[in-house]
Amino acid sequence: MNVGSYVSANQVRQVVLGYETRPASSQELERMKQLVARSMEEGALGLVTRFESGGPEHPEEIVEMARVVASYGGIYASHIGSEGFQQEKEINFAVRLAEEDYATNARVLGYYARQQQVLTLEDAIRKMTSLPAQILGLRDRGLVREGLAADLGVFDPAKVAEANSFGRPKAYAEGVPYVLVNGVIVMDAGTHTGARPGRPVYGTGYRRSTPTN
Repeated sequence: MNVGSYVSANQVRQVVLGYETRPASSQELERMKQLVARSMEEGALGLVTRFESGGPEHPEEIVEMARVVASYGGIYASHIGSEGFQQEKEINFAVRLAEEDYATNARVLGYYARQQQVLTLEDAIRKMTSLPAQILGLRDRGLVREGLAADLGVFDPAKVAEANSFGRPKAYAEGVPYVLVNGVIVMDAGTHTGARPGRPVYGTGYRRSTPTN
């Protein structure tokens, strides 16, 4: 598979402040912003956070880090952790910085599009292909077009469904017999071929290191 990564605001804070819960000083916040900038230049897609109990304890720190990410063309994503107890407060903060994503592809196609019909199949496919590629600034992916990376999944709209569970966390999705990654077949008639053609997917702030003599 291809792999894209984010820089974690929680981890950045821990590097600078350890497990202290106090607000960061101006010098510490500057160091946090520098670490975020370095991560963006190393190819991070954006900033990610995880909130519990109503959102971040020090929201101004998240805002400052998000501004750094935005300057590189990156995005903001958040995992909402209160499971409904203070979810509205958490979402209201997250909406200030970014959009939310949902579920897994097979579940969206099988459950939400086919069974519940809360969105069309065409809209579901767009939300997991061209739309995220556009949001992330990935100009070589997301569409079936000559010259772009061939990351393709061939599925049966009448059969596609999630098959994994807590008891079977690594089960392949049903109704998806063929998958190509960077033009190489990795799922052939439902069986993994053993091929591993995945590569890093860099964010818009990526700066390739210059070899030194």
